[in-house]
Amino acid sequence: MSEVRKHAMAWMVLGVAIVGTCCSVSARAEEKRIAVVNVSDVFGRYARVKDVQEKLTKEFEPKQQEMQATQRKLKNWKEKIEADSALYENPKKEPKLFAEQLKLQQAVFDFEISYEELLKTVEERRKNEMKAVLGEIRRAISSIGKAEKFDLVLRAPEYGDEFDAMKAGDAKPDEAVSAAELVRRFRDNPVLYFASGVNITEKVLDQLNNDYKAAPKK
Repeated sequence: MSEVRKHAMAWMVLGVAIVGTCCSVSARAEEKRIAVVNVSDVFGRYARVKDVQEKLTKEFEPKQQEMQATQRKLKNWKEKIEADSALYENPKKEPKLFAEQLKLQQAVFDFEISYEELLKTVEERRKNEMKAVLGEIRRAISSIGKAEKFDLVLRAPEYGDEFDAMKAGDAKPDEAVSAAELVRRFRDNPVLYFASGVNITEKVLDQLNNDYKAAPKK
């Protein structure tokens, strides 16, 4: 082999080696880090969620008990009118009985309006509280994602072997649900497989609960 050809082959081998090295470095540079979070688990174990529920119950329970008492009174009132009606041969022509029925109808109407307003108030308060909770969860996930240099954080599967179904908010084991429900769960899961090391749920919960514990209570 001539010297020229030897040099040419040497440069060719060197060129392939350089290209291979560059491709390897490029591939490593393009590797992405991905994590998953079990959102239902976070909701179930984040201390603030439980406190919000207890706070709303304490705030609105007296009004709900008052509404229940009014509902019982209306029921008893209706039963009394029905019992009084049975005493008359033609109750539709009794002015006092008719007037009492009108009063009951107005009371039922007022009760229904008040009950709807209470439901709207409770739902608005719950919505505002949950907006704040969701914002905190997003910030915790973002904080951990940035700190650990993850490129993408996905919602983890909430059903199946990877998680405790009870923690995920599912009260029924797989054997107790329909085929359609099993298919829905499978389709709803955004991630079908992941290695255990990419699950950052516990880290998110630790940060949320530690920050909430340290924050001044209102």
